Amino acid sequence: VFNNSYEATGNISFSGTKEITGRDLAAEEFTFALFEGDDTSSTPFRTASNDIDGNFSFETINFNLDDVGVKTYTIVEQAGTLGGVDYDESVYTIIVSISDNGDGTLSIDYNGESDDPEAINFTNTYSATGSLDLSGTKTLTGRDLAAGEFTFELFEGTDTSGTPFSTASNDADGNFSFETISYNLADVGTRTYTIRELAGGLSGIIYDANTYTVIVNISDNGDGTLAVDITDESDDPDNISFINSVTAIIVEEEEPPLAEPTPAPLPTIKPIINIPLAPADPTLPTIEVVQEQLPKSGENAPLWPVGIALIAIAGGMAYLLNRKKRAEND
Repeated sequence: VFNNSYEATGNISFSGTKEITGRDLAAEEFTFALFEGDDTSSTPFRTASNDIDGNFSFETINFNLDDVGVKTYTIVEQAGTLGGVDYDESVYTIIVSISDNGDGTLSIDYNGESDDPEAINFTNTYSATGSLDLSGTKTLTGRDLAAGEFTFELFEGTDTSGTPFSTASNDADGNFSFETISYNLADVGTRTYTIRELAGGLSGIIYDANTYTVIVNISDNGDGTLAVDITDESDDPDNISFINSVTAIIVEEEEPPLAEPTPAPLPTIKPIINIPLAPADPTLPTIEVVQEQLPKSGENAPLWPVGIALIAIAGGMAYLLNRKKRAEND
């Protein structure tokens, strides 16, 4: 009795390519999973990693007569934790029909509903970000500082004649900060910034004419972040300070006009009218003094007429008295 057995075998291999934009690809940093069927929540049937050129291949799948029929496979990229990487969520479904050729080989044909096994490609995008914050202090000597009264300008490059890239004003404590500068991969390289105080029109203020040049080198850390480093040629960004002073303002006051002098009051002269030197002697004449009209208050009248009148009165009285004595002696 001759007992013969028949066997037939076949196999299939799946492969694909990996691309990444934004940075260079490193070997074995991405993993791909092959599942039997269309359920990708279970344990993969096969896994593979990319090489330095971005190629990956799954281990060969072998078939025998027990596998004759239709089989479905699903290929996906496994999401990892690489910083800055946007993983490809594409899903490829490969459907194969396995049949016996009768010669010990199995025929493996792709079903018409299958994705193209020659076009399995996963493309990832890499991005990286970084930022720079620039700030400083304002000091004012001579008086208290008020919030928002001084303005500071940030320029890209060293040319300060154009429009500033950003502006900032001081707070009540003298601190100021520019808006955060954000970077992406397109900014990798060297950047230069110039900071100055904008001269305003505040009265009595001497503005600070200093300028600060900040130079940074931006590089990719490869993990989704950018390194922003201050170069040796840069001014110290932690020591940006502007100092202003207040000058004294002398206001000349007009002298008040001189007051008009007030004339000294004139002595009051009581008129002597009908002075009888010897009322009992009717032979003596009576001296009659005519009252002059005195000047009104505030008028500048000469004093010499008054003096002459007084002298005349005194002389007349002396004459009369002397005459009376002579008469008595006779």
